[in-house]
Amino acid sequence: MGNSKFEPHSNSDKFAFYSADLKFFRENYFQQSIERSEIPILVDPSAVSYWQNKFSIEIKDLSKLNLNSEYKHHNPRKLSEIARFQCGFATSGSTGEAKIFIKSEKEILTELNVLMSFVKKFTIHSVLSSIPLCHIYGFLWSYALPLELEVSVIDTSSLSQLRKELLNSSANLLISVPSILQSLYSASSEIKPKNMQVIVTSGSRIQTELAISLEQDWHTRLIEIYGSTETGGMGFRTPSLQDGIQFFPSVETKLVDQELHTRSPFIAKELLSEDGFFATKDTGEMKDGFFYYQGRKDRIIKVNGKRVHLDSLEQEISSLLQEGEILISDFKSKQGEFRIGLLISDPTKTKELKSIQAKLSSLPAHFQPSKICLVHEMPKLPNGKKDYQKAKNEFFTI
Repeated sequence: MGNSKFEPHSNSDKFAFYSADLKFFRENYFQQSIERSEIPILVDPSAVSYWQNKFSIEIKDLSKLNLNSEYKHHNPRKLSEIARFQCGFATSGSTGEAKIFIKSEKEILTELNVLMSFVKKFTIHSVLSSIPLCHIYGFLWSYALPLELEVSVIDTSSLSQLRKELLNSSANLLISVPSILQSLYSASSEIKPKNMQVIVTSGSRIQTELAISLEQDWHTRLIEIYGSTETGGMGFRTPSLQDGIQFFPSVETKLVDQELHTRSPFIAKELLSEDGFFATKDTGEMKDGFFYYQGRKDRIIKVNGKRVHLDSLEQEISSLLQEGEILISDFKSKQGEFRIGLLISDPTKTKELKSIQAKLSSLPAHFQPSKICLVHEMPKLPNGKKDYQKAKNEFFTI
């Protein structure tokens, strides 16, 4: 489907919008929706109001549906055992532009087979999940994959619950995201899980220092999955060993003016251009079979005539400051020239601008933020990702 105008889709009459919380999946409402020949559209529970207000969609109320009450107590089937199905992922990505991407069973199962082959190197007994299942990452890793592996899943919804399960459960695969791992490690660095064989993370790049600390302290392996809703998982990297991304065997790639173009069996044909590839808007370089990510195509600016990758700079400053969550955005001066702005999360109001500026003094002049702001809360999109456009507007008005 298209953007906020929601271009017509051949099966749009079958769309059924659901608040895709844990109950929706764990009590088999998802599979019941498929059996009724619906195309369930998975909406992030935290973004339901956004979708309702912006597009006047109807979110189905599970309590009012005429569903088989006994079915929810049965074990769900493996997705590979379901003949034909489609589902949609309602997302605003990294831009805030609302879109719905429809995935067929072929695209989902092809990617699932790739993940099955990938995790064969590990012996997975149980999965510990700290992420929602409404996005493609959580749907595959915390829902579809455990079903195929026939292993149990422990869902957590808070840091305290996650901390408890890490210490007491037998789960040896943790599915998470960098922000949760950072918060967990910062608050409880003394945690020493006994069974954690591997941590999988995605959504944004994890700090190398954090990845190394987790591996050393938890005696585990941390793997970061690289991809998007459109592309699915394209590849992976092990931050403690290699900064470059290694693509999965079924993923073809090429660079066009430093922008990554890709195609694979799990990308919908409708998204491919005339040459059969999908333009990801991610920039970087290929070296020795690895892709070295530099940033989003729309996050490259020139400051004083010099090229600056804002995503790369955000990673560099984050590692330099070690101050928790930060955001780097561009804004324009009154003269129309690009400038760099830095937001730093400071909910406790304990950080000092002078010490931060001192840490940044080693950066080249064109990397130096023109404005630094300490904020109680980071601006976020409905999907929980950083809202760079809102930050840009805030810098402009400061």
